[in-house]
Amino acid sequence: MEILSEGSILANSQRLPGDLNVAGHVRFLCQFPKTDMPFYYAASSIFVDPYIVGQGYASLEAVACEKQ
Repeated sequence: MEILSEGSILANSQRLPGDLNVAGHVRFLCQFPKTDMPFYYAASSIFVDPYIVGQGYASLEAVACEKQ
């Protein structure tokens, strides 16, 4: 599983797989060009936005790429 994460949530996100004993199955992509986001949305099975709706464009971008 690959997870795109950055900013303040990254440290907590990186600890969780170890706590759940699945660290060997998870890879974090932390440095990626924002222009590649449509590719990542299209390739993803799910989209999770940990922020309250209305704080950014990520949820709108995911919906535009038909992710729910």
